[in-house]
Amino acid sequence: MALFDREHPEIAPVSERVDLAILDVEKGIGPLIEAIEAKAPGNPLGKLKDEHMRKMAADAASTATLIGWDGSDSRTQLLRFIFRTHDLGRLTEQVHGLDTLRSGQRHGYLSADFLSPTLDRFFTPAESNVIRFAVIYHAENVEAFDEAADEFQGDGKETALEICYMLRDMDSMERLQDTDKFLSPEGITKQIERHYNKNKENRLTDEQVRLIMFGGLSDTAKTRFKEHQTLPIAEVAFSYSNYMVLQLAIIFETRSPALIEEIYSQRETYLSPRIRFLKSHLPSEDYHLVLESIATFFADKLAYDNVGSVEQIVQKLDSTQ
Repeated sequence: MALFDREHPEIAPVSERVDLAILDVEKGIGPLIEAIEAKAPGNPLGKLKDEHMRKMAADAASTATLIGWDGSDSRTQLLRFIFRTHDLGRLTEQVHGLDTLRSGQRHGYLSADFLSPTLDRFFTPAESNVIRFAVIYHAENVEAFDEAADEFQGDGKETALEICYMLRDMDSMERLQDTDKFLSPEGITKQIERHYNKNKENRLTDEQVRLIMFGGLSDTAKTRFKEHQTLPIAEVAFSYSNYMVLQLAIIFETRSPALIEEIYSQRETYLSPRIRFLKSHLPSEDYHLVLESIATFFADKLAYDNVGSVEQIVQKLDSTQ
């Protein structure tokens, strides 16, 4: 039963309903984290994802200003709820032993399934449509996102798209900042075991690891990166450099001009660690293809007075020069 008359939702302000809805969801997060740790003692993913969502929700009001919304805007309140709940599917997939990166429904769908009782209880049908769309499609590739956007039915399409764009952008920026997970010696070892070791019973040989680390870029990676397109997850398997290029390619999907500007101005944080890795692991020709592709993206998106020519951007990106 709904908390309020769904024909007259104004009797309960959306900010209050979001507060109650978050409390409702949080009742289920604790048991999920406990189930993850019971299944795999020491697995930190549940707590890390919960912290990630909490932080994003706490920053929702300041994030909303990037698209011109203020803190009292009802859309900002929906953004706060979505930020707090969008990755719940990452917890349920751990509990049920799913690998949504490669098979089955992606974790956005699992998040929406988890949220269904809460949406029915606290939100109008229009609000629920917005929440479901943003939660589901923040985790889908751009082709699936664009197709779903074209087919969106009902009220709230503009709000759903704005929130989903922002959620995808903020998730991408956090991923780019996470260098320990992907570039520390321990992080690289864990990633290689996860993505490249098909036979978990045996360790990879030194020669196998060397081929992974210095395998160069696939033709698909070079073509798509040059065209400012993201890479399919399957491209990770080609080499670790492909994996780093796949991560760098997420900047090409960034929609917010303010965030693109921040990525460029804070490139030492967002870009340089992976660029330095590629410089030491790729042939010069491939490395400069990566630099030039990133530089043309920024030259296209940002004012010349702020970034200069493509050649000047390349020099700035080549931080170990």
